[in-house]
Order: sequence, then C-alpha cells, then structure tokens
Amino acid sequence: MEYVVGFATVLFMGGRLLLPVFVALSVHDAILGVVPRRLSIYREYAADRGAALLTGAPGAVGNALETLANATDRPTTDLR
Repeated sequence: MEYVVGFATVLFMGGRLLLPVFVALSVHDAILGVVPRRLSIYREYAADRGAALLTGAPGAVGNALETLANATDRPTTDLR
C-alpha cells in the first residue's frame, strides 16, 4: 500500500511541476516561431526597398515582383 501512495504522490507532484514547464516551453516555441517570420518579412521589404532605390525605378521593381508572384511556369529540373 505504501508503494501505491508513494507512486500517486510522485505523479501528483510531477504533474504540478510539469505544467509550468510545459507552459514555458509552449511560450518559448511560440516566440521562436513568430520572431523569425517577422524578421524574414522585414528583410524582404528592406530588400525590395533597396532594389527600388538602387534602380531608381520603383515601378519596374513592383512590376517584376508582380510578375514573379503570378508566375505559373516553375522549372521542373535543377539546371545548376
């Protein structure tokens, strides 16, 4: 009987201790999922802005980006 009570105590204490750890890891994973995506978006916008400034033709850069976004004929083989 002592073993059952001891086992139940370990399970209860482990559950109480694991919940904060689980919550902390979930928050950590959420932050690590959001931050890199936001940085990636920021870098894309910065690159597009830089291209527009370097070329002096923001309309041409915009048209090129629209053309790339609407492209349906993707390469099927790697030509490197």
